[in-house]
Amino acid sequence: MSLKSIFLLLLTTGLLLANPQQITNIDEHIMDMIFNGQWQQADSLIDQRISEQPDNPKYYYMKLPLFYYTRYFNNGALNGDSLMQLVQEYALKTIEVAEKSTDSAEKYFYLGCGYDYLSRYYIRASGRWDAYWAARKGVNYYEDAIEEDPQFYDAYMGLGVIDYFTSRLSGFTRSIAWITGMLGDRETALANFHTVSEKGKLCKNEAEFALVSVYRFFENDFETSHSMAASFLERIPDNTFIRNIFHQTVLLQLISTGGVDLLTQMPSDTLVSRFQVTNSGVLNQMGYYMVNQNRFQDAESIFLLNIQLFPEEANPYDSIAECYQIMGEYQKAIDYSRIALEKLESDQTVNDQFRENLRQILDDRLKDLAGEVNI
Repeated sequence: MSLKSIFLLLLTTGLLLANPQQITNIDEHIMDMIFNGQWQQADSLIDQRISEQPDNPKYYYMKLPLFYYTRYFNNGALNGDSLMQLVQEYALKTIEVAEKSTDSAEKYFYLGCGYDYLSRYYIRASGRWDAYWAARKGVNYYEDAIEEDPQFYDAYMGLGVIDYFTSRLSGFTRSIAWITGMLGDRETALANFHTVSEKGKLCKNEAEFALVSVYRFFENDFETSHSMAASFLERIPDNTFIRNIFHQTVLLQLISTGGVDLLTQMPSDTLVSRFQVTNSGVLNQMGYYMVNQNRFQDAESIFLLNIQLFPEEANPYDSIAECYQIMGEYQKAIDYSRIALEKLESDQTVNDQFRENLRQILDDRLKDLAGEVNI
């Protein structure tokens, strides 16, 4: 047999390392199951692979997106805090096993993943310095993987996550990020997400999930989120989190073209059952979308409806107060800011950090507005 024939045989049987990550069809199937809400089946398959390959860090790593993202679409079947404890456990195990393997882009990638997810655990556990330390190590290992192999596209996922969310920091936490060299860049992060969504293997679903969520909740770009959610659901049809986002973006399209009256006249049970308006954040972001479009009257109508649906929450009152401030309706801005402060004390939908941040925002607004009206 000629050398050319041997080369072609190796290539077609997959023995030639054209895919340096050694990602199999079953690996990709497991990742699809994770994001399709089939967490029990995925968990069982991962356990089987761990028993067969106990020295392979890949399968310990797979536990990380399993436990981290299942929080978003397990419909309350699993406790979020318990899942994050498992994220910590398997992040440490991934690091332990990867450190024993031979130096390679693959080794650096799994080390990066271990420290990346460990930082996510520390953020939820309020361990700021531990989170930054772990994220810094994660970035270093991801960069090592890319330096070893620039086409190791999955390594760009973790860089994107860390870059994007550190770029949004402010105040003391932004200072920490600057000190630790972790102040990210939003545009680079989005580019990395798109790269992984197009070329990634293990992290493709995670990148698409991140893009739908980021455009919906942080970029306030409902149109892009809608198109990406539709594409995601074609492959992963049972992800309830992305499906909810899809329906919410459909709702915004309806009111953008048909007018806000369509929304305000819609029965509340339809808003909940069809469009998943199950918390004040949904209409809140739609209101801000209208503000950004300079459609202030539409924004006002949406914010008022939000108050009607969620009268005991402080944030809807703060949002309409901000809208009135932008509109120059200073007395109304003051009135609603004061109501928000009153509601804030008993609001059970926010944590202590959010409560303190919102209180500071409201106090600052009232001080700023004091000179605008006679109070």
